[in-house]
Amino acid sequence: MPVPWDRVPAGSPRQTALRAQFTHPSSIVIYALFIGGLALSLGPSTRVIGSLLCLSLFGTFAGQRWLLSRFYISYCENSLRADLADIGKHYCVSESEGTRDAQSSASCFWVVEAYSDETGYCEIVGTVGLDSSTKDDQNTAELRRMAVSPHHRRLGIGQLLAITLIAHARERGLASVFLTTTSYQAPAIRLYERMGWVVQRRTAVWSLLPTFELALVDMKLDLTGS
Repeated sequence: MPVPWDRVPAGSPRQTALRAQFTHPSSIVIYALFIGGLALSLGPSTRVIGSLLCLSLFGTFAGQRWLLSRFYISYCENSLRADLADIGKHYCVSESEGTRDAQSSASCFWVVEAYSDETGYCEIVGTVGLDSSTKDDQNTAELRRMAVSPHHRRLGIGQLLAITLIAHARERGLASVFLTTTSYQAPAIRLYERMGWVVQRRTAVWSLLPTFELALVDMKLDLTGS
């Protein structure tokens, strides 16, 4: 069962983006205007104007915050209906699919588990997938579903997953691996750049909304150079 959105651990992309909105320069301007609106609302002759200004600013800020939250929630919901609905089948790692598809496809999916000898508790702390079905070009594949538990970050798990994926891609004879992330995943972008990925383009999302800047970042790893 999917975890309710209000119980997602701190450090998720959605929470990172929502937290960044509070300190965006445009948000600071809205705070200042809101305070000005409150001051106007205290005066008998400017009460209506001040109240309307405060309401419009609050509605704008809250509405854009809702849109930002929905962007990530919709992405997760769509993912759960797409490849994550049946990971084994989509990434050709299901025993029921046999061995032929797994051998002919570069797709694969990896999971890192943390196991406690004392309690016997096993927890998934990292995942990544290599998907060769998102483009017709069989010489490339997409890195997808890179995730590391917030409680197990800065332990090299993300780097281990990336190294494993790259080794598999080379073994399958791929010429490149591409990925798409968002501008709020700065630690992930730095990891990808250290591993050899290069930013190809940044595409603004909802650029007309002033209190946050969300961009899709497309990156590519060339496997032919070394």
